[in-house]
Amino acid sequence: MILKKGINGIIAAVVPEDDPEQVLDVFGLVDPFTGQFFISIVNGWAAPIYCDALLVSPPAAWTDSAQQLGVWAAGLSQYKVKNNATRDRPAGGVNEALTLRIRAYSDAGYTTQIDQVDVALTIFYEDFSTGTLDDLTTFDDGTQQGWALTQEVGSDAWFRVDSIVFRSVPYGWRLQPGIASGHISYIYKTITVGSGTRAAIIVHTRHHQTVISRQSVFEIETPVSKTSFLLMIPGSLNWMRVGMRLTPGADNLIKLRVKARYKHADNQMIFDDIEVRHW
Repeated sequence: MILKKGINGIIAAVVPEDDPEQVLDVFGLVDPFTGQFFISIVNGWAAPIYCDALLVSPPAAWTDSAQQLGVWAAGLSQYKVKNNATRDRPAGGVNEALTLRIRAYSDAGYTTQIDQVDVALTIFYEDFSTGTLDDLTTFDDGTQQGWALTQEVGSDAWFRVDSIVFRSVPYGWRLQPGIASGHISYIYKTITVGSGTRAAIIVHTRHHQTVISRQSVFEIETPVSKTSFLLMIPGSLNWMRVGMRLTPGADNLIKLRVKARYKHADNQMIFDDIEVRHW
C-alpha cells in the first residue's frame, strides 16, 4: 500500500498500489445494498482536522451523500468506514468505475475545507450462483488442497489446517505471517480456469486476534490485478467476502498475502471457502 497525498499535502490516504479492480458477488445481497468503503487517513497537519467522504458523481444506481467521519489529531493515522451509500443490486457481469473523495476541514462544523484526495475504484459485479465452477477450497478434508506457504520477509511464519476457526465445518486455514512488524507471508495456488469472457475468485477471510487495534494488510494478487485491504480490530472478527478478477482460459497463479504491521504472536489470518468461477 502507498500514501496518496491530498492536493494541498495536508492529508494522505492509504490506498493500494494501483486502481483496485475488486469483484463483488451479488448473490445473496439485499436490494438495495449498502456499500462499505474502507478508509485510512494520515493527518500531516500540526493541528486537528475533520474529514468527510463522498462518491463523486456516482452512477444513477447509487444514492449517496457526504458522511462525516470525525476528528484526526495532529499526526494521527486513523481507520474509518464510509457506510452510508446504497446501490440497487445489479446483475452479474456489470462493472463500474467510482471515485471516492475524502475532504479535510479545519473546523468541527465541516465548513472550511483545507484539503482533499480522490481514490479511484473499479467494481466488477458477478453472481457466484451462476457460471462454471473451476475450483472450490474448503479445507474440510483436513488438507491444504493444493495451497502452499511462502514467507517473503522473516522466517517465523506457520500455518495450520485445523478446527480452531472455520467458516464451513469442520476446518479452516490459519496463517501466522510472522510475529514481528513488517513480516510478510502468502499462500499460493495455480488454478486452471475454463474458457469464457470473465472469471473471478471469491475469498472468505477474517482476523484471529486477541489484541485490540492491531492491524494487518491483506492482499489478493492475481494475473489480472492486485489490491490490498487494511484489516483491524474491532470488526475484523467478522468474515470478509472479497474478490478479484482472473484470466479465463488460462492457468492463474493466485497469492493471498498478509503483511503484519505490529509485533504480536496472535496476529493470524483465517481462510476458508475459496471459490473460482468463469462465465
